[in-house]
Amino acid sequence: MRTIVYSRPRDREAVDEVMQELALAVVRQTSSLLDTSKIAPWLCRLAVRQSLFRLKFDRQRKQFDRYAE
Repeated sequence: MRTIVYSRPRDREAVDEVMQELALAVVRQTSSLLDTSKIAPWLCRLAVRQSLFRLKFDRQRKQFDRYAE
């Protein structure tokens, strides 16, 4: 899972934050995941989505910081 996440942000701090978000998502969604064969693909897709969201968030923050100066 960490390899999937690290392939996107490439920042150790961002990877740690994404991994924490994944852990929270697993805790929140555990009861709704009844089919255990679907857990691994779900986690992989969630890891990619969270990583891409983090990249988007970082880009927007950099733009905001540039305009704030």
